[in-house]
Amino acid sequence: MTERRTSPWIAFVAGAVAMLALALIWYAWQGRDDVGSAAETAIRAADGIPAIEPPRLPDAPRIPDAPIPVPK
Repeated sequence: MTERRTSPWIAFVAGAVAMLALALIWYAWQGRDDVGSAAETAIRAADGIPAIEPPRLPDAPRIPDAPIPVPK
């Protein structure tokens, strides 16, 4: 019976994906403090924007009634 081995290139790709995932997690962990200050700044800026009423749709066009057929 032959042994089943993982191809070396599949193992390399799996390792590269794992390292990329770790790098992305580390990058997100490092940027978590900046998000809080940016959110506070955005909330303060939003308080200064005046409230406007939402837009209204215009009245729909009126389609005239179809003529009623009259028997001859």
